[in-house]
Amino acid sequence: MEPLLVCACFLFKFESACLATSRLRFSTDDSLVLLHNYGLHVLLGGRNAVFNVSVAPLHVAHRYEWATSNHDRLECTKKTTSLHLCDNYIRTFYLAQRGFVVCGTHGLNPTCANFLEGERSPRRIFAGDGLAPHAPDVIAPFLFSGRYLYTANAPDYSSTELLLMRKDPLKSGTADMLRTGRGESQTDGAQFVKLTENKNEVLAFFSEPPSESEGCGLRRVARIGRVCRDDTGGTGKHQHEWTSFVKSRLDCAIEGKDQDTLYFNQLASVTAGAHFLYGAFRSQLAGLGSSAICAYSRATVSQTMAGAFRNKKANCPRANDTY
Repeated sequence: MEPLLVCACFLFKFESACLATSRLRFSTDDSLVLLHNYGLHVLLGGRNAVFNVSVAPLHVAHRYEWATSNHDRLECTKKTTSLHLCDNYIRTFYLAQRGFVVCGTHGLNPTCANFLEGERSPRRIFAGDGLAPHAPDVIAPFLFSGRYLYTANAPDYSSTELLLMRKDPLKSGTADMLRTGRGESQTDGAQFVKLTENKNEVLAFFSEPPSESEGCGLRRVARIGRVCRDDTGGTGKHQHEWTSFVKSRLDCAIEGKDQDTLYFNQLASVTAGAHFLYGAFRSQLAGLGSSAICAYSRATVSQTMAGAFRNKKANCPRANDTY
């Protein structure tokens, strides 16, 4: 496999170019993802390991090994002939007392591990259902807020439907989990890009197939979804489902005076600022080769979401039945 290069770039005041001053080489088999950015350090999740990389100077400061257990690897070989899926790809991270927690695919059986400060091996292993994806190629953004971990994952190995979920990782089982409804249109065919906080809300950026009324030749449309951080779930058979989930279309377009509107509907990434959220988009038109960045006011996002609710007095009210 071709090696993967990680470059440290520094921006100088009078130069617009990003100069790669040093490099680190990884194998593409490591399947690296960015878990956390400390500023001068970044934490990368990979195959059977976590890398704490210093940016200046560029080097691997620490490497934490955590491979799939023998039992889970054996069980994995009964489910698939693709043996690389039986490795442990680290995909989720959050800080904990005296250390940190990471969660990985762990041979198609999502599992979490608690590392204490100064130790290279995990101190505690626990189930990670809903906290990490089952397969390494699934893009599953995460956010740790308060005592809860928010993720966008498939609920089980046999499912391809990604759900927006919330769980207290300190509690075993799934009794306290909240999620979007299964088999419904809330996140049908969704591909999640980013989860971020917005005061007492959690926002989910994703794309999905368009509805019949907004098709117009679009293959996918960008969405922003919202749930309340203090949502306690519904009642009866809906006790594990969000009562505050609502979504809105996320448009990024250039409108010409005498030309058709050019839509950039392929959401690639999202960056959260203090007052604005920035989305990077591509156009689906073949050969166009264009991209755009659109900014969205945090306050406007909250106002737009609140417009879909019956009770306007609450800080983060429940959704109408017809949103």
